[in-house]
Amino acid sequence: MKNQDKEIYRSKKYRLEKDDLLRQIQELNDLVQHLRKDNDNLNMSQKNINLFVIFGLIESITRTENLMGSRK
Repeated sequence: MKNQDKEIYRSKKYRLEKDDLLRQIQELNDLVQHLRKDNDNLNMSQKNINLFVIFGLIESITRTENLMGSRK
């Protein structure tokens, strides 16, 4: 019975982590879209800074998605 309880706990824990990661991915995607829209109104040096931030966020999203995939 203890092993079954441990498995249920572990399953719930991973489900909560997955839900949190999915929420974070959505927030990052929303931020990327917002930055892309704002980017249209900026001068060239500001655009370069925003692109750097966008690429960093995309890398974070990719790493998070890969982490989620490795836990399936």
